Amino acid sequence: MKATGQRSAPARRARWRRRGRRLAWTAMVLTLCFLFGRFLLLTWVIAPAAGIALGSPVDIAQASCAPTARLDLSNLRIGELDDPFLTTGKVEARYRLWRTLFFGPCVEKLHAQGVTINLANLPKGRIRLPRFRWLRRRRRDDNEDIEPFLLKDLVLGDSTVVYQRAGSPLALRLENVRANLPELRQGQSGRLTASGRIAQLDIGPLHLSSGQLRGHSDLSYDREMELLHNNFSFHADHVSGTLGTTPLDNLTLRLSGTTRQVRGRGHRQDLQLALTRDGAPMATITIEGYSSKVPHIFDLTARVTAEPELINLALAEHGSPPADQPRLAIAARLCFPRPRVAEVSAAITAQLAGKTVAVLDMVTEYPFASTGLPAHLRLTGERLAIDQLLAIYTQVQEAKSAETTPKEPAPAATQPESPDPGGLRLPSFTLDLDLRGVSYGELAGTLSADADLRDRRLELSQCTATLADGTAQLTGVLGWGQSSHPYQGKLTVAKLDAGLVARQFMDAADGEVLGHIDQLDLDLAGQGLSIRAMQENMTGKGTAMLSGIALRDMKAMRRTVRKYGVKGLADLRFDQGILAGQIADGRVRLDKGSLHGPTGWVELTGSMRFRKQKLELMVDAGLGPELADDLRNSRKYRYLGLLLKSRDGYACFPTPIPLRGSLSRPRLDVERLLLGAATSPSIQDAALPFLKHALQK
Repeated sequence: MKATGQRSAPARRARWRRRGRRLAWTAMVLTLCFLFGRFLLLTWVIAPAAGIALGSPVDIAQASCAPTARLDLSNLRIGELDDPFLTTGKVEARYRLWRTLFFGPCVEKLHAQGVTINLANLPKGRIRLPRFRWLRRRRRDDNEDIEPFLLKDLVLGDSTVVYQRAGSPLALRLENVRANLPELRQGQSGRLTASGRIAQLDIGPLHLSSGQLRGHSDLSYDREMELLHNNFSFHADHVSGTLGTTPLDNLTLRLSGTTRQVRGRGHRQDLQLALTRDGAPMATITIEGYSSKVPHIFDLTARVTAEPELINLALAEHGSPPADQPRLAIAARLCFPRPRVAEVSAAITAQLAGKTVAVLDMVTEYPFASTGLPAHLRLTGERLAIDQLLAIYTQVQEAKSAETTPKEPAPAATQPESPDPGGLRLPSFTLDLDLRGVSYGELAGTLSADADLRDRRLELSQCTATLADGTAQLTGVLGWGQSSHPYQGKLTVAKLDAGLVARQFMDAADGEVLGHIDQLDLDLAGQGLSIRAMQENMTGKGTAMLSGIALRDMKAMRRTVRKYGVKGLADLRFDQGILAGQIADGRVRLDKGSLHGPTGWVELTGSMRFRKQKLELMVDAGLGPELADDLRNSRKYRYLGLLLKSRDGYACFPTPIPLRGSLSRPRLDVERLLLGAATSPSIQDAALPFLKHALQK
């Protein structure tokens, strides 16, 4: 018995060892099958389901499954091989396998590094999460649906967000993006906080190349497992870039989804854009540009449609702007009729002195590139009111200068002024203009021109305009990109209605001018585009050839007609004439002015001040036979006819007559003529009674 018991103990130990080895091999095989099965489920079930939900294939280059609920992925790709939506470098995840299989994704930890997201390749522009409807179950305890999706502890590091599509004017690239989402579950929104660096943001000619971005967004998903964003708020600081070739530095942008507002602050302006919660096209923009004390407030209406790509904008000023500032209303339309071509149409109306006038109505075809302005632009328009644009620009410049003028005048410069290093920097391009409805007051016509912008200089060539029944040719150079706006040009006009030109400087109550300007040649130069700057700084010279001129009921003659009874002066007719003069020091100096016709001849010399329109002219006149007889036959003032002297068939005054006053209230000083004539002994006795009577008047 003892021997048998001794033999049985080793046998039992060997038997248990064999059983242990079998159990170990079985556990190892089961573990390998479990891990391999999890990998097969990941690659054959979960990844295809996610690809179907996202609308793009999901490819996993390398995956390692730990015995615990841990998954390590490398080189994950979502999307097509050549143009994926998402790629990752390394992903570490902890999940619940059975819940993911039976009820939906349940991820308790998701850390990713080196993620690249290309928003332009997002299928149908949305993110849909996978859902396994054939394995959906209900809880037995409370008979409620188990949450189909649960995500906790999402961390993204050193990631990149890109939006770039061929033919689109928008390009975006964010680098060093770091994001964190603590939890996202059904029925609740999760807050995603993110920060990164703006490497590129292109919107047509606007190019931003640097800036720091930070903020948050509240995420949720609907019953169709589509990921949605609700409220969001992002800040971009220290933003710099260019608009065309104009540098932009130290900008600050604020984007708020709670109030639907976008705010931007730069060096000289503050912009705020607000949209309603339901996406209705209502907004408010506050712009502080030229005056920091009184902001200009505008209402902006924007409508955006997807098919075709169309944006309608309406901008109107409201509130209580300064009384001397214009009120503007802008309506714009942006669409993309062809690839890489944008069409912009705009209409501007202004309210000046209580009157609403149409300033601009034009259409521009804009072939855009990823950055900068195109090399060629074509602009067509239905309306361009040059006088209204000058009035608006003048008021803005006066408000700007009033705020920036120093208390003590700066000493005069003793050295020649160097080229302006600042101002607006614009790229080089060619512009074709075709404007219908160009107007300056009552002068209306069309304009077509070719313009080249080179080195901040706008060069006009082959500029042709029709004004009333006449034509005009203009060539010149404008320093548009310089703050002083220097200009130099030559204008030639043929067959222009003299009455329309005269009405730009006089009212209907001042009289009527008829006739034609057969030819007008002007050479002008100066700086400043406001009316005041032109009046003070413009220089040049010009010559005008006139024909068929008639002066009817002119204010300068009314007092003479009423006082001396010479009714023929109310209707003066001249067959031809010439005016030649110069512009300098805020004055128009008339070197030669002569008119000849059946009623007589007139020669003018002198000057007129631009600002106050003050006249300082001397009129040397000769009366025709009809006017001379009326003056000699006047009973009351027949002695005035004694002053006339015959010359070449005309009755001429012995000395020139001063024409003073202003352009709106001229005054012909005949009494001064009588004072000079009365000193002559030959007519002193005859004219002295008339002189005394005239001076008493």
